[in-house]
Amino acid sequence: MLQMSVAPSGATAIVKVSGSVEAGDSVSLFAVFDEVVVGEYTGAFVDLSTCRDLDSTFIGMLLVMFEKYAKNRGDFCLINVGDQNKRALQMLGVSTMIPMRQMELTRQPEFVPIDLTAFSCGSTKKIEIIEIAHRALVAADRQNAEKFGSFLRLLDEDRSG
Repeated sequence: MLQMSVAPSGATAIVKVSGSVEAGDSVSLFAVFDEVVVGEYTGAFVDLSTCRDLDSTFIGMLLVMFEKYAKNRGDFCLINVGDQNKRALQMLGVSTMIPMRQMELTRQPEFVPIDLTAFSCGSTKKIEIIEIAHRALVAADRQNAEKFGSFLRLLDEDRSG
């Protein structure tokens, strides 16, 4: 089961994502980041030490969040990524874009658990978030167009048809 918790560290949030990320989970995580973390903190460190099975929507969401923070000159970094997650990020060509580092939390911050069900979205919003994440992946690495291009074209056709 996926869990998310947030701890303030000055103006930066430390966001801990734990468990296995499944397709529907990424949409709720995106909503939390977009509605809470970006609005409240000038930076975010995302701890993936206990997170596994990153899906493409989640990776795309991380890329979108990195770009939002970079645009506002805020820090965004993935910490304690682990080999399996690093391979998933490399497969989609974003491992060199989003900063990653090992970080020992010297003093354990007080994490507040986030109820992800409170951030569930309707089907139209889910599709919008999935599309945003995958368009970011395609923009980041042309090889992703081969992986996600037909999906994005279907969305375009559905909208225009």
